[in-house]
Amino acid sequence: MDYFFGDTERMREVESRAELIARSHVPILIEGETGTGKERLARYLYERRPTGGQLVRILCDSSPADAIRAASEDTLLLKRVDRLGLPAQEQILPQLDEIRGGYPFLISTTSRSLEHLAAEGRFLPELLYRISVYRISLPPLRDRRADIPALFRLMHAEIAGDGAPEPMPASRSMEALMSYSWPGNLRELQNVVRQYLLAPDSAVLQAEMEKRRHATSAKPVLTTLKERVKQESKRVETEIILQVLEQHRWNRRRTAEALNISYRSLMYKMKNCNIRGENGLRRSVAQG
Repeated sequence: MDYFFGDTERMREVESRAELIARSHVPILIEGETGTGKERLARYLYERRPTGGQLVRILCDSSPADAIRAASEDTLLLKRVDRLGLPAQEQILPQLDEIRGGYPFLISTTSRSLEHLAAEGRFLPELLYRISVYRISLPPLRDRRADIPALFRLMHAEIAGDGAPEPMPASRSMEALMSYSWPGNLRELQNVVRQYLLAPDSAVLQAEMEKRRHATSAKPVLTTLKERVKQESKRVETEIILQVLEQHRWNRRRTAEALNISYRSLMYKMKNCNIRGENGLRRSVAQG
């Protein structure tokens, strides 16, 4: 399936941005929830490059240093850049600076806010600025429901290929598709289309969507639990940093060494935990 922008206002904005930068050489960061089509948009941008070269995908779950070193005139796609560990980030940054003139196009994708990760000391601000000269944010499917019927038909045709065309879902089934929240976004919709091709029955499709809706209704509890775990983790992290700071008489460099993190990471963690200084910190803790 070619990239489908659709008719919603947010996607028309994405299309105008994509057309604007498709022939530029500035590093691009594509943001969006998992399954929103970030890699497909990256390919769309790559295919509109005025020069040649290949699309080199680098999965950032693993160490991408060697692949970056080998890149020349190719378009470089850093997939899931938010999953890079700090050591890998520190390796990548100077390599990107060294080969700045070696390739004209750098695209990165992320499903999490890199600003938040930087504030937590988990992403280097220098690398963030390096890869995000221009940004495109893809909306989740729940924010572009009007595009669902057209997306369903396009995916249906793409997956069916040259096979015999199957009947499309009845209007009531399509309403069920449009009323669902789609936490898995386009990827989940694609799975539903595959199921429908195996059993092209509107009643079966409606039952499937009802099952998914019930399963999704339990997620607020999980979200609340996740937030509580995150808050508790932050509290424990604050206490640990406090203890080590006290042990080293608030010498930040010695504290960073003791915690086995960089000085920069310690500074971001202190900021995220509202640790501003010895006296101010103790008052903050006492008030908490």
